[in-house]
Amino acid sequence: MAYTKFFAINPYDKKSMSIYQSVKKEFEKDLNHIESSYSELLKDKDFNSALQVEMKELEIRLKYVLFNWFFLFKKDKQDLSKQICQLKVDILRLKTKFMISHLLLNHDKYNLEHYKFVVKHLHNHLEDLNDKIGLVKGIEVDIYNDLFSEMYEWFEQVYSLLNNRYDEFKEEFSIGDKWDDWSYDNSSSEDDWDDNEPLVFLNNTIP
Repeated sequence: MAYTKFFAINPYDKKSMSIYQSVKKEFEKDLNHIESSYSELLKDKDFNSALQVEMKELEIRLKYVLFNWFFLFKKDKQDLSKQICQLKVDILRLKTKFMISHLLLNHDKYNLEHYKFVVKHLHNHLEDLNDKIGLVKGIEVDIYNDLFSEMYEWFEQVYSLLNNRYDEFKEEFSIGDKWDDWSYDNSSSEDDWDDNEPLVFLNNTIP
């Protein structure tokens, strides 16, 4: 009740709560996807345990941000915004690493072309985006502003494109679903993907 009364006289914190709920829902959905779609990797202690450690570390970071949300929000909104951006990229990177490991583990269903396809069209772009996030210091990135900064719009555009690409690959490989007789010949080919569009600006200077 105390929070309800506080929000009633402070619209700014109402917005903070709305963003908190949206971020929490998005991250929990991503982690649930990993746990359900890549359960064989999480249960196999002998296979790529580094991914399991990385997931645990991400969960700890996420819990810290969510638990301390209002404190972090009032202390430094800019820093919280950047932490959220970094978490979004790190979770998508982790999902992609699990996807690649899944392809390698199930070598009876997939081959080297599948691996190369995901690395070229998703993994490499994600690593590029992750490198560029480190350059945003001093540039306004404020998810609490009604008029998003140019930098944040750039980030959201690139992140959304890569996140959608992951979802396309997930459907392409039927990850998390029962399937049989999937053929690489029936999937997207290299000719269907143009690395220069729409992600060409990944190779440009950050605006």
